[in-house]
Amino acid sequence: EKFSILPRLANIFDATVSKRVKVTRFIDYAPMVFQRIRASFGIHSDDYLRSVGPEQLLGNMVLGNLSSLSELSSEGKSGAFFYYTSDGKYMMKTVTHKEQMLLKKMLKKYYDHITQNQGTLLVRFLGLHCLSVHKDRKGSAVQKVYFVVMGNMFNTPFEIHRRYDLKGSWVGRVTKDEDKDPSVALKDVDFTKAKESIAVGPERKAKLVAQIERDSAFLRDNNIIDYSLLLGIYLLGGSHPTEEKGGENPESCMG
Repeated sequence: EKFSILPRLANIFDATVSKRVKVTRFIDYAPMVFQRIRASFGIHSDDYLRSVGPEQLLGNMVLGNLSSLSELSSEGKSGAFFYYTSDGKYMMKTVTHKEQMLLKKMLKKYYDHITQNQGTLLVRFLGLHCLSVHKDRKGSAVQKVYFVVMGNMFNTPFEIHRRYDLKGSWVGRVTKDEDKDPSVALKDVDFTKAKESIAVGPERKAKLVAQIERDSAFLRDNNIIDYSLLLGIYLLGGSHPTEEKGGENPESCMG
């Protein structure tokens, strides 16, 4: 079957979000491809739409959870805006026109890689969408925002006590004391100073290293050099829902 990245105009909303905005269009890029990607991760389309669908997104805007389209496109420290869905399952990140073109260009290779590597540690791109605001049905777009939807790896019943963003470099890779918080990702120097090790066992270690090598090769082949390993640590004795049922506590949780 032909690998298509043609967009689909999912919905047109004839609702006034502001006094000047009358029509908002939600564009779904490569819908069938991303549907297969989501299916490979065990995500059903109905569940995804309940969290990320256009009705949900614009509904949040109306309810004030996401006050406006301009808020979705407001820049943070990295130049992008991050928004978590209300159920915590997914994270939306705004991307530039150039970035969304790059994702579409490499989508075939990404699809092949994640379907051939079920244990991949690459970020889970689950959808590429666009919200465009028009003055009317025939008018040109007033504003256009591209965003990708990614799986939230920290959406887990385990309490994440520490999280790290590791690049394999120690230059400037330290978190200021005032920024050290369980919700803030620590860096390479912090990980070294903690003198922690994660017991995964020889078999799992071999699989993990092999997968990291395959994922790194994919990034290298696609000329992507700015990436890191996101790691979450759950400490033995931490709170977990199974404790109430007399279940056993795992020694560690790594993502």
